[in-house]
Amino acid sequence: MELDIYPDQRIQEIEIEFRYDMVPGAVLKVVERKLPGCEPDFIEASYSRSLKVVRYEFVGKLGDNELDIDVSADGRTIEVADR
Repeated sequence: MELDIYPDQRIQEIEIEFRYDMVPGAVLKVVERKLPGCEPDFIEASYSRSLKVVRYEFVGKLGDNELDIDVSADGRTIEVADR
């Protein structure tokens, strides 16, 4: 678990490592559709201060490339970056 805190001690974000089978189907489908063959090595859910999941973060491989992937909690937005 990772906890990000603002300088005034308010919680900014909470990140918790997830297993593949804990990620919602809509999120997995968008990753599989956008990056077929991607193999996630690490997944975490990012929670807001209100304890709602706001996004899922994946680290994975696609061929020889290692990728950072951020997907919104509803699966509608995906951002991909090389590591």
